[in-house]
Amino acid sequence: MNKNKMLRLASVLLILTLLTTSIIGGTFAKYVTTDQARDTARVAKWGVVVTTSGSLYSDAYADATSSSGNLPTAWTNSGSGISVAATTANDNVVAPGTKSYDGGLSFGISGNPEVAVDVKTSITAEDIYLKAGTYGVLVPAVVKDMESLREIVKANNADGVYWSNGSDYTKVDDNDAYDGGRTYFVLANKVTLAADYFPVVYTLKDSGSSASAKTAVGIAEKLADAVKSGTPATESAVYKATYAEISQRFNANTDLGTKGPNLKDEKLTWEWEYTDDKGSKDLADTILGDLIAARGASPAVDYVVVSVGADGSVKALTFATDADDYTVKSGTGDAALVVANLRTKFDISLTVTQVD
Repeated sequence: MNKNKMLRLASVLLILTLLTTSIIGGTFAKYVTTDQARDTARVAKWGVVVTTSGSLYSDAYADATSSSGNLPTAWTNSGSGISVAATTANDNVVAPGTKSYDGGLSFGISGNPEVAVDVKTSITAEDIYLKAGTYGVLVPAVVKDMESLREIVKANNADGVYWSNGSDYTKVDDNDAYDGGRTYFVLANKVTLAADYFPVVYTLKDSGSSASAKTAVGIAEKLADAVKSGTPATESAVYKATYAEISQRFNANTDLGTKGPNLKDEKLTWEWEYTDDKGSKDLADTILGDLIAARGASPAVDYVVVSVGADGSVKALTFATDADDYTVKSGTGDAALVVANLRTKFDISLTVTQVD
């Protein structure tokens, strides 16, 4: 009996063992590990736009009554309706009564790039300029004898008569004797400027507002400061400035038109006012016109533009020898002082580059 019980117990244990072995074998038949990785990306936005259009100067300008506006439809030295024209085509000029060629120069930077950028500008500006002081033009006088000398001295008592036997000029006193070996001059177009004179007035408009600077040099400083505040000019004078490769980094997602350099829509124009009052501006304009006519003239002009001292002494003004230098000086050697500049210009370049 006990033997049968033992056999039945052994059979049950065997069956249970077989069932357990089957379950374990089915659960751990293989190893499985699962994971997944996935990602996408698009190109970062650039969308930067640098624009430049228009011009500032011309070789000819229409007169005030012309229906064509400021520009003639075709350039010609003697064309009807043209009030100012250079002797040579493509040799741009400015004069009293003229203003911006083709509506001026427009430029700007816009865009909201998703990358950091470097904004770089280079600017060169020059102004036509006449330094504060007194100037005049020595015009040859016909003097044949003592009587004619006395008459000319009396007629020009206010500004004076001068004589020269070379490069120096001496004022004639009332009792000076006539000398046939001398060349006599009358001082004409005398003008005294209490402040430096910049006849070409520039205006920079940004979204309808005008900058306070009225010179090319002042506007160049404003634009350079917009790219990188407080950057000094690499070349600087009251009539000339150069800002070379000024650059500033701006972070990704900077709106370059309204933040960043904030140069979205700039327009530069100029005008040389025409006056008819025969006042100091007209006389100063004439001095500038006489100077440019004398610069490099061949044959040389017979008049001499001079600076005038408080004692009535005069110094002939001299021109720079470099063909690209339009400055005029008074005096000689180290004491020579730039008193005029006979050219205006405005050059600007704008570059936007992605940085690492």
